[in-house]
Amino acid sequence: MMRRALILLCVMLAAAGMYGQNFRKGAFYRIYGIPVESEGQLFVMDELSGSWRIIDPERQCALRVGESGLEYGEVNGSDELQKWTLALLPSGKYSAIPTNKTSFVALKDGITIEEAEAFGSDDNATYRFRSVKNPTMVLGNGDDGGNNVRIRCEAQDSLNRGQYWSIKTLGIGKHLIGGTFYDTNFDDGGNNAGITWLLQWPANPSSPGNALMSIQPVKGQKGIYRIESANKHKMFHSAESQLDIAAIDEGDETSWFTIEQVEKPKISSPIWEDETVFAINKLPGIATYMPYANEAEMKADAAYYRTPWTEPKSSRYASLDGEWNFWFSATPEKGSSFITQEHEVMDLPSLEAAMAVSRGAKPALEPSPIPVPSCWEMQGYDRPIYCNV
Repeated sequence: MMRRALILLCVMLAAAGMYGQNFRKGAFYRIYGIPVESEGQLFVMDELSGSWRIIDPERQCALRVGESGLEYGEVNGSDELQKWTLALLPSGKYSAIPTNKTSFVALKDGITIEEAEAFGSDDNATYRFRSVKNPTMVLGNGDDGGNNVRIRCEAQDSLNRGQYWSIKTLGIGKHLIGGTFYDTNFDDGGNNAGITWLLQWPANPSSPGNALMSIQPVKGQKGIYRIESANKHKMFHSAESQLDIAAIDEGDETSWFTIEQVEKPKISSPIWEDETVFAINKLPGIATYMPYANEAEMKADAAYYRTPWTEPKSSRYASLDGEWNFWFSATPEKGSSFITQEHEVMDLPSLEAAMAVSRGAKPALEPSPIPVPSCWEMQGYDRPIYCNV
Protein backbone atom coordinates (compact mmCIF):
# COMPACT_ATOMS: atom_id res chain seq x y z
CA MET A 1 0.00 0.00 0.00
CA MET A 2 2.77 2.40 0.98
CA ARG A 3 4.73 1.46 -2.17
CA ARG A 4 1.71 2.23 -4.38
CA ALA A 5 1.25 5.59 -2.65
CA LEU A 6 4.94 6.39 -3.18
CA ILE A 7 4.72 5.50 -6.87
CA LEU A 8 1.59 7.67 -7.23
CA LEU A 9 3.38 10.58 -5.55
CA CYS A 10 6.34 10.24 -7.92
CA VAL A 11 4.00 10.21 -10.92
CA MET A 12 2.26 13.35 -9.64
CA LEU A 13 5.57 15.16 -9.12
CA ALA A 14 6.77 14.12 -12.57
CA ALA A 15 3.53 15.38 -14.09
CA ALA A 16 3.91 18.69 -12.28
CA GLY A 17 7.43 19.06 -13.67
CA MET A 18 6.34 17.94 -17.13
CA TYR A 19 3.33 20.19 -17.60
CA GLY A 20 3.66 23.01 -15.10
CA GLN A 21 4.77 26.44 -16.29
CA ASN A 22 5.57 29.49 -14.25
CA PHE A 23 5.85 32.39 -16.67
CA ARG A 24 5.90 35.74 -14.92
CA LYS A 25 3.04 37.97 -16.01
CA GLY A 26 4.25 40.86 -18.13
CA ALA A 27 7.86 39.62 -18.29
CA PHE A 28 9.75 39.37 -21.57
CA TYR A 29 10.93 35.98 -22.83
CA ARG A 30 13.24 34.96 -25.66
CA ILE A 31 11.95 32.02 -27.67
CA TYR A 32 14.16 29.88 -29.89
CA GLY A 33 12.87 27.33 -32.36
CA ILE A 34 9.86 29.13 -33.84
CA PRO A 35 10.29 28.95 -37.63
CA VAL A 36 9.00 32.47 -38.22
CA GLU A 37 10.69 35.83 -37.66
CA SER A 38 14.17 36.00 -36.10
CA GLU A 39 15.64 33.71 -33.47
CA GLY A 40 15.62 35.02 -29.93
CA GLN A 41 12.85 37.54 -30.50
CA LEU A 42 11.20 38.96 -27.36
CA PHE A 43 7.74 37.73 -26.47
CA VAL A 44 5.25 38.03 -23.61
CA MET A 45 3.60 34.85 -22.34
CA ASP A 46 -0.07 35.57 -21.63
CA GLU A 47 -2.19 32.98 -19.85
CA LEU A 48 -5.74 32.64 -21.12
CA SER A 49 -8.24 30.01 -19.97
CA GLY A 50 -5.55 27.49 -19.06
CA SER A 51 -3.67 27.97 -22.33
CA TRP A 52 -0.95 30.43 -23.38
CA ARG A 53 -0.77 33.14 -25.98
CA ILE A 54 2.67 34.00 -27.35
CA ILE A 55 2.58 37.75 -27.99
CA ASP A 56 4.98 40.04 -29.82
CA PRO A 57 4.82 43.16 -27.60
CA GLU A 58 6.20 45.57 -30.19
CA ARG A 59 3.72 44.77 -32.94
CA GLN A 60 0.93 43.64 -30.58
CA CYS A 61 0.36 40.45 -32.52
CA ALA A 62 0.17 36.82 -31.38
CA LEU A 63 1.51 33.57 -32.77
CA ARG A 64 -1.29 31.49 -34.29
CA VAL A 65 -1.90 28.58 -36.62
CA GLY A 66 -3.16 29.68 -40.03
CA GLU A 67 -4.26 27.72 -43.05
CA SER A 68 -0.70 27.49 -44.36
CA GLY A 69 1.07 27.05 -41.02
CA LEU A 70 2.46 29.40 -38.39
CA GLU A 71 1.69 33.11 -38.69
CA TYR A 72 1.05 36.20 -36.59
CA GLY A 73 -2.35 37.77 -36.07
CA GLU A 74 -3.76 40.69 -34.17
CA VAL A 75 -4.05 39.93 -30.44
CA ASN A 76 -7.57 38.62 -29.99
CA GLY A 77 -8.83 36.73 -26.98
CA SER A 78 -11.57 35.17 -29.09
CA ASP A 79 -9.14 33.70 -31.62
CA GLU A 80 -8.92 30.04 -30.54
CA LEU A 81 -5.96 29.45 -32.89
CA GLN A 82 -3.80 31.77 -30.74
CA LYS A 83 -4.04 29.44 -27.74
CA TRP A 84 -1.18 27.03 -27.06
CA THR A 85 -0.73 24.14 -24.66
CA LEU A 86 2.86 24.05 -23.39
CA ALA A 87 4.50 21.01 -21.80
CA LEU A 88 7.99 20.96 -20.32
CA LEU A 89 10.07 18.18 -21.88
CA PRO A 90 12.93 16.27 -20.19
CA SER A 91 15.33 18.18 -22.46
CA GLY A 92 14.30 21.46 -20.84
CA LYS A 93 12.47 22.59 -23.97
CA TYR A 94 8.71 23.07 -24.26
CA SER A 95 6.46 21.25 -26.66
CA ALA A 96 3.91 23.71 -28.07
CA ILE A 97 0.65 22.32 -29.39
CA PRO A 98 -2.34 24.44 -30.49
CA THR A 99 -4.97 23.90 -27.80
CA ASN A 100 -7.75 23.58 -30.34
CA LYS A 101 -5.80 22.04 -33.23
CA THR A 102 -3.79 19.19 -31.75
CA SER A 103 -3.05 17.74 -35.20
CA PHE A 104 -0.54 20.53 -35.81
CA VAL A 105 2.93 19.05 -35.19
CA ALA A 106 5.41 21.79 -36.23
CA LEU A 107 6.45 22.68 -32.65
CA LYS A 108 6.05 19.30 -30.95
CA ASP A 109 9.80 18.74 -30.91
CA GLY A 110 10.19 21.66 -28.57
CA ILE A 111 11.01 25.34 -28.34
CA THR A 112 13.34 27.01 -25.85
CA ILE A 113 11.83 29.72 -23.64
CA GLU A 114 14.17 31.87 -21.52
CA GLU A 115 13.33 34.95 -19.48
CA ALA A 116 15.06 37.96 -21.01
CA GLU A 117 17.05 40.66 -19.24
CA ALA A 118 14.73 43.38 -20.56
CA PHE A 119 12.29 44.46 -17.86
CA GLY A 120 8.60 43.79 -18.35
CA SER A 121 5.88 44.43 -15.78
CA ASP A 122 2.45 43.33 -14.71
CA ASP A 123 0.35 46.48 -15.12
CA ASN A 124 -1.86 45.49 -12.18
CA ALA A 125 0.97 44.69 -9.75
CA THR A 126 2.61 46.86 -7.09
CA TYR A 127 6.37 47.36 -7.01
CA ARG A 128 9.10 48.76 -4.78
CA PHE A 129 12.43 50.15 -6.02
CA ARG A 130 15.28 49.31 -3.63
CA SER A 131 18.69 50.95 -3.73
CA VAL A 132 21.54 48.52 -4.32
CA LYS A 133 24.05 50.95 -2.80
CA ASN A 134 21.99 51.26 0.39
CA PRO A 135 19.46 48.39 0.68
CA THR A 136 17.61 50.03 3.56
CA MET A 137 16.52 52.84 1.22
CA VAL A 138 13.73 52.72 -1.37
CA LEU A 139 12.36 55.23 -3.86
CA GLY A 140 9.58 57.42 -2.50
CA ASN A 141 7.98 60.84 -2.63
CA GLY A 142 7.79 61.61 1.07
CA ASP A 143 4.20 60.32 1.08
CA ASP A 144 3.24 63.45 -0.84
CA GLY A 145 1.11 63.12 -3.97
CA GLY A 146 1.54 66.73 -5.06
CA ASN A 147 2.81 67.82 -8.46
CA ASN A 148 6.51 68.70 -8.79
CA VAL A 149 7.46 66.67 -5.69
CA ARG A 150 10.97 65.26 -6.06
CA ILE A 151 11.51 61.50 -6.09
CA ARG A 152 14.29 60.43 -3.71
CA CYS A 153 15.70 57.55 -1.72
CA GLU A 154 14.21 57.29 1.76
CA ALA A 155 14.11 54.79 4.58
CA GLN A 156 11.66 51.99 3.90
CA ASP A 157 8.35 52.45 5.69
CA SER A 158 5.59 49.91 5.09
CA LEU A 159 2.94 52.57 5.87
CA ASN A 160 4.39 55.18 3.51
CA ARG A 161 2.05 55.23 0.52
CA GLY A 162 4.61 57.11 -1.56
CA GLN A 163 6.96 54.09 -1.66
CA TYR A 164 4.62 51.87 -3.67
CA TRP A 165 4.66 52.10 -7.48
CA SER A 166 2.88 50.72 -10.51
CA ILE A 167 4.81 50.10 -13.73
CA LYS A 168 3.08 50.09 -17.08
CA THR A 169 5.19 48.58 -19.86
CA LEU A 170 4.44 50.42 -23.10
CA GLY A 171 7.00 48.45 -25.13
CA ILE A 172 10.52 47.07 -24.86
CA GLY A 173 12.47 49.65 -22.86
CA LYS A 174 9.43 51.93 -22.52
CA HIS A 175 7.81 52.34 -19.12
CA LEU A 176 5.39 54.57 -17.28
CA ILE A 177 6.08 54.57 -13.54
CA GLY A 178 3.35 55.94 -11.31
CA GLY A 179 2.21 55.93 -7.72
CA THR A 180 0.02 53.07 -6.56
CA PHE A 181 -1.78 55.39 -4.15
CA TYR A 182 -1.15 58.72 -5.91
CA ASP A 183 -2.16 59.72 -9.44
CA THR A 184 1.27 61.04 -10.46
CA ASN A 185 4.13 59.61 -12.50
CA PHE A 186 7.91 59.86 -12.76
CA ASP A 187 8.70 62.91 -14.92
CA ASP A 188 12.06 64.09 -16.33
CA GLY A 189 11.14 67.78 -16.40
CA GLY A 190 10.96 68.01 -20.17
CA ASN A 191 12.56 71.05 -21.79
CA ASN A 192 12.91 72.95 -18.52
CA ALA A 193 16.68 73.29 -18.26
CA GLY A 194 16.37 74.30 -14.61
CA ILE A 195 15.01 70.90 -13.61
CA THR A 196 17.85 68.42 -13.26
CA TRP A 197 16.14 65.88 -11.03
CA LEU A 198 13.36 63.28 -11.18
CA LEU A 199 9.99 64.65 -10.14
CA GLN A 200 6.38 63.52 -10.30
CA TRP A 201 3.54 64.84 -12.44
CA PRO A 202 0.31 63.38 -13.88
CA ALA A 203 0.73 61.66 -17.25
CA ASN A 204 -1.39 60.24 -20.05
CA PRO A 205 -0.37 56.65 -20.93
CA SER A 206 -1.31 57.19 -24.58
CA SER A 207 0.97 60.24 -24.76
CA PRO A 208 3.41 60.03 -21.83
CA GLY A 209 5.78 62.80 -22.95
CA ASN A 210 8.14 63.69 -20.09
CA ALA A 211 6.93 60.63 -18.16
CA LEU A 212 8.36 58.10 -20.60
CA MET A 213 11.03 56.17 -18.72
CA SER A 214 13.23 53.23 -19.64
CA ILE A 215 14.07 50.59 -17.05
CA GLN A 216 17.36 49.18 -18.30
CA PRO A 217 19.21 46.10 -17.00
CA VAL A 218 22.73 46.73 -15.72
CA LYS A 219 25.16 44.65 -17.77
CA GLY A 220 26.62 41.78 -15.79
CA GLN A 221 24.32 42.40 -12.80
CA LYS A 222 21.35 40.02 -12.87
CA GLY A 223 18.17 41.53 -11.53
CA ILE A 224 19.61 45.05 -11.19
CA TYR A 225 18.27 47.98 -13.19
CA ARG A 226 18.77 51.66 -13.98
CA ILE A 227 15.97 54.19 -14.47
CA GLU A 228 16.57 56.32 -17.54
CA SER A 229 14.74 59.14 -19.26
CA ALA A 230 13.68 57.65 -22.58
CA ASN A 231 13.60 61.07 -24.21
CA LYS A 232 16.83 62.53 -22.83
CA HIS A 233 18.80 59.25 -22.97
CA LYS A 234 20.20 59.94 -19.53
CA MET A 235 19.93 58.12 -16.21
CA PHE A 236 18.91 59.09 -12.71
CA HIS A 237 21.20 58.49 -9.76
CA SER A 238 20.66 59.04 -6.07
CA ALA A 239 21.81 62.37 -4.59
CA GLU A 240 21.32 63.73 -1.07
CA SER A 241 17.57 64.39 -1.26
CA GLN A 242 16.61 63.63 -4.85
CA LEU A 243 17.46 61.62 -7.96
CA ASP A 244 19.65 63.75 -10.22
CA ILE A 245 19.83 63.30 -13.97
CA ALA A 246 23.26 62.37 -15.34
CA ALA A 247 25.01 60.86 -18.32
CA ILE A 248 24.61 57.07 -18.46
CA ASP A 249 27.35 55.36 -16.46
CA GLU A 250 27.07 51.58 -16.17
CA GLY A 251 29.38 51.53 -13.15
CA ASP A 252 27.56 54.18 -11.07
CA GLU A 253 26.08 52.09 -8.25
CA THR A 254 24.00 55.04 -7.01
CA SER A 255 21.83 54.46 -10.08
CA TRP A 256 21.34 50.73 -9.43
CA PHE A 257 18.01 49.42 -8.14
CA THR A 258 16.31 46.11 -7.63
CA ILE A 259 12.59 45.97 -8.39
CA GLU A 260 10.45 43.97 -5.98
CA GLN A 261 6.88 42.94 -6.65
CA VAL A 262 4.95 43.34 -3.41
CA GLU A 263 1.39 43.14 -2.19
CA LYS A 264 -0.43 46.46 -2.22
CA PRO A 265 -0.94 47.22 1.46
CA LYS A 266 -4.23 48.31 2.93
CA ILE A 267 -3.39 51.78 4.18
CA SER A 268 -6.17 54.11 5.25
CA SER A 269 -5.97 57.55 3.70
CA PRO A 270 -5.68 60.48 6.12
CA ILE A 271 -8.99 62.12 6.91
CA TRP A 272 -8.01 65.33 5.10
CA GLU A 273 -7.87 63.34 1.83
CA ASP A 274 -11.35 61.87 2.29
CA GLU A 275 -13.73 63.83 0.05
CA THR A 276 -16.73 62.49 1.98
CA VAL A 277 -15.58 64.30 5.14
CA PHE A 278 -16.27 68.01 4.79
CA ALA A 279 -16.86 69.00 8.40
CA ILE A 280 -15.49 67.97 11.80
CA ASN A 281 -16.85 69.37 15.09
CA LYS A 282 -18.95 71.82 13.06
CA LEU A 283 -22.22 73.09 14.48
CA PRO A 284 -25.34 72.36 12.44
CA GLY A 285 -26.12 74.93 9.79
CA ILE A 286 -28.75 77.58 10.48
CA ALA A 287 -30.47 80.31 8.50
CA THR A 288 -28.56 83.59 8.30
CA TYR A 289 -29.75 86.09 10.89
CA MET A 290 -28.40 88.82 13.12
CA PRO A 291 -29.00 88.48 16.88
CA TYR A 292 -29.93 91.47 19.03
CA ALA A 293 -30.24 91.88 22.79
CA ASN A 294 -33.84 93.03 22.50
CA GLU A 295 -36.50 94.26 20.11
CA ALA A 296 -35.66 97.91 20.58
CA GLU A 297 -32.01 97.33 19.59
CA MET A 298 -33.13 95.47 16.48
CA LYS A 299 -35.53 98.23 15.37
CA ALA A 300 -32.84 100.82 15.93
CA ASP A 301 -30.65 99.04 13.36
CA ALA A 302 -33.14 99.16 10.48
CA ALA A 303 -30.40 100.40 8.14
CA TYR A 304 -28.63 97.04 8.37
CA TYR A 305 -31.66 95.22 6.96
CA ARG A 306 -31.81 97.63 4.04
CA THR A 307 -28.05 97.24 3.41
CA PRO A 308 -27.00 93.86 4.94
CA TRP A 309 -23.44 94.17 3.59
CA THR A 310 -22.71 96.95 6.07
CA GLU A 311 -21.60 96.65 9.70
CA PRO A 312 -24.55 95.88 12.03
CA LYS A 313 -25.13 97.78 15.25
CA SER A 314 -25.80 95.00 17.71
CA SER A 315 -24.39 94.31 21.15
CA ARG A 316 -24.48 90.60 20.25
CA TYR A 317 -22.22 91.00 17.23
CA ALA A 318 -18.42 91.10 17.12
CA SER A 319 -16.34 91.25 13.91
CA LEU A 320 -13.55 88.71 13.58
CA ASP A 321 -11.66 90.85 11.07
CA GLY A 322 -8.24 91.96 12.16
CA GLU A 323 -4.85 90.49 12.96
CA TRP A 324 -4.79 86.90 14.17
CA ASN A 325 -2.05 84.54 15.27
CA PHE A 326 -1.34 82.06 12.46
CA TRP A 327 0.69 78.84 12.55
CA PHE A 328 1.73 77.21 9.27
CA SER A 329 2.64 73.54 8.81
CA ALA A 330 4.20 72.22 5.61
CA THR A 331 2.10 69.02 5.84
CA PRO A 332 -1.03 67.93 7.74
CA GLU A 333 1.03 65.28 9.53
CA LYS A 334 3.39 67.89 10.99
CA GLY A 335 0.49 70.05 12.10
CA SER A 336 -1.41 67.31 13.89
CA SER A 337 0.75 67.58 17.01
CA PHE A 338 0.05 71.30 17.23
CA ILE A 339 -3.73 71.14 17.03
CA THR A 340 -3.92 68.54 19.83
CA GLN A 341 -2.17 70.84 22.31
CA GLU A 342 -3.36 73.84 24.30
CA HIS A 343 -1.59 77.02 23.23
CA GLU A 344 -1.57 80.47 24.72
CA VAL A 345 -0.56 83.68 22.97
CA MET A 346 3.23 83.73 22.70
CA ASP A 347 5.88 86.06 21.38
CA LEU A 348 5.48 86.13 17.61
CA PRO A 349 8.45 84.97 15.49
CA SER A 350 9.66 86.69 12.37
CA LEU A 351 8.16 85.96 8.97
CA GLU A 352 11.52 84.48 7.92
CA ALA A 353 11.26 81.90 10.70
CA ALA A 354 7.73 81.03 9.62
CA MET A 355 8.82 80.68 6.00
CA ALA A 356 11.48 78.18 7.05
CA VAL A 357 8.57 75.98 8.09
CA SER A 358 7.03 76.25 4.61
CA ARG A 359 10.32 75.00 3.17
CA GLY A 360 10.16 71.89 5.31
CA ALA A 361 11.98 73.01 8.46
CA LYS A 362 10.80 71.74 11.83
CA PRO A 363 7.84 73.97 12.76
CA ALA A 364 8.04 76.11 15.86
CA LEU A 365 5.17 76.23 18.32
CA GLU A 366 4.90 80.02 18.17
CA PRO A 367 2.36 81.48 15.75
CA SER A 368 2.88 84.46 13.42
CA PRO A 369 0.55 87.41 12.81
CA ILE A 370 -1.68 87.37 9.73
CA PRO A 371 -4.54 89.68 8.65
CA VAL A 372 -8.04 88.20 8.57
CA PRO A 373 -9.62 87.94 6.08
CA SER A 374 -6.73 87.18 3.74
CA CYS A 375 -5.10 84.39 1.73
CA TRP A 376 -2.05 82.93 3.46
CA GLU A 377 -0.30 82.26 0.14
CA MET A 378 -0.43 86.01 -0.52
CA GLN A 379 0.99 86.66 2.93
CA GLY A 380 4.21 84.79 2.11
CA TYR A 381 3.35 81.26 3.19
CA ASP A 382 3.60 78.19 0.96
CA ARG A 383 3.05 78.93 -2.76
CA PRO A 384 0.07 80.25 -4.74
CA ILE A 385 -2.12 77.58 -6.30
CA TYR A 386 -3.18 79.66 -9.32
CA CYS A 387 -0.60 80.16 -12.07
CA ASN A 388 -1.60 83.78 -12.76
CA VAL A 389 -0.47 84.94 -9.30
